[in-house]
Amino acid sequence: MRVLRVYPMANDARQRRRDLALAELGVETAIVAPYSYGADWAPAPIEPELRHWRSRLLNPRSIPLHFWDPLALRRAVREFRPDVVDVHEEPYFPAGAQAVRAAGNRPVTMFAAQNIAKRYPAPIRRLRRWVLGRLAAAYPCSTEAADVLRMWGYRGPVEVVPYGVEDELFRVRPRGELVGFVGRLVPEKGVRDLLGFGSRLFCIGDGPLENEVRAAGARIEVAHTLEELAAAFEQMAVLAIPSLTTPGWKEQFGRVAVEAMAAGVPVVAYDSGALPEVIGAAGLLVPEGDRSALVRTIEAVLDRPGNVGERGRARAWQRYRWRTVAEQMTGMYREALASR
Repeated sequence: MRVLRVYPMANDARQRRRDLALAELGVETAIVAPYSYGADWAPAPIEPELRHWRSRLLNPRSIPLHFWDPLALRRAVREFRPDVVDVHEEPYFPAGAQAVRAAGNRPVTMFAAQNIAKRYPAPIRRLRRWVLGRLAAAYPCSTEAADVLRMWGYRGPVEVVPYGVEDELFRVRPRGELVGFVGRLVPEKGVRDLLGFGSRLFCIGDGPLENEVRAAGARIEVAHTLEELAAAFEQMAVLAIPSLTTPGWKEQFGRVAVEAMAAGVPVVAYDSGALPEVIGAAGLLVPEGDRSALVRTIEAVLDRPGNVGERGRARAWQRYRWRTVAEQMTGMYREALASR
């Protein structure tokens, strides 16, 4: 089976773990990658076992409104001759529609993460309707995102496929005493609800609240590599994820929860967005926005962590390894081919 994956984040080596896991399972995997995308990503060498094509993006710093070079997409399809085209774009993105169009009559599978049924302008709704009608299968990263696809009228097969986690993180042995936070330092990520921990707060990330967080006594670093992230987890006694829903956003997955669980770090989170589904019974959830409950629960874990970290690691090993994710996707691809 030959699968061509079109996705703008292909320059991120961690994202390509999915592609490598698919290749290890015998799926002949190729990718279309941009020369650049977003503010933080830049071209990186792609593994030799992954055949790939590069494409320029128009408006590459925009997540919803970037555009592929249609000639590059058609060239990749023509030269690779895939059995399935897998589009890692939202179904209402014009770039996603471009990739679906380039697939021709081949089965198309598509990613989705949007978990708020937003109302878009009429041209975007028409574009989305055409894309959804063309799909052989959709693989949202959460049940909430799957529900939104149904609300938008999609009636085809749906397979909820989570983000994966690297096996290296399972080797982390946390021994620190710090309250960890990993993510953008922005209001919706809820970091302000942790500032009372002062010098015990250890943040991995950056953003507009950086000065405020430093003024509270917290330590801030940026993890540029998987190794640096693993080293940060080793210093934590608990990871907090106090995400706060806004009118236009709520936590779509919470990849850091999976990463911390794999590393054996106990997770305490608000029950925001997809976090209850991702964490399950392997962490501790408190009502969203209840800062007092959040602080009490974190303090309880610091005092007596019990087996929370081990529960998280077990769930991550069972559900979120990239190989497990690739096995799930391989089954989806086979079903998409059969539906043709």
